[in-house]
Amino acid sequence: MWQAEGGAIPGQLGNPQAAIAGFYGHKGETSEAYWKFNWNLSDCGYGVGQVTVGMRLAGLEKPDETSLPPAKQKAVALDYSVNIAASMYILADKWN
Repeated sequence: MWQAEGGAIPGQLGNPQAAIAGFYGHKGETSEAYWKFNWNLSDCGYGVGQVTVGMRLAGLEKPDETSLPPAKQKAVALDYSVNIAASMYILADKWN
């Protein structure tokens, strides 16, 4: 419900609301703020598992987070099997 724009016809594709509500680190109160990305505040989820842990740029991690190497970030973002494996690893880590 929160990820699709309100004008989408039921059963049809619509635009995601990825650019509002802080997805790219901004609130979007003004048109200028809407198009400005604050990458150090963003929390983008990648792929099936919506992986966010380790996906920030090195130097912009959360205090309790370590960035994955760039090659692994690319694999998580582009290969569905790597993405699912990464999300299951995160789930198991948090569960334990």
